[in-house]
Amino acid sequence: MSLSMLCNQCSMSMIGGCGSKGQEIGTCGKDKNLSQLQDIMIYGLKGLSAYRTHADEFGADTKEVDDVIAQTLYFTLTNVNFNFDDHIAQLMKIGQAGVRMMDILSEAHT
Repeated sequence: MSLSMLCNQCSMSMIGGCGSKGQEIGTCGKDKNLSQLQDIMIYGLKGLSAYRTHADEFGADTKEVDDVIAQTLYFTLTNVNFNFDDHIAQLMKIGQAGVRMMDILSEAHT
């Protein structure tokens, strides 16, 4: 059985996750594409946060990256913006923050 969507990202999720009973749209109005983009954002944040924690051990200034993390958490948790292009733009910010984090760590190690 192939699910059209599966989303368990918010407090409005059905038991078992939205889509677990064949729904095309989540309780909040999110579709499969946005749900998957937000999953990717969350995975990106996990990696970014691990590097950020490592940089903290060096006392590195991570404000720029911290801001992206906070913006993305707000973006994914509030479920008020379902614009695909906005999601792609935010996902790109996560990628750019990852590159910046690598620069910060490189500088901290030297």
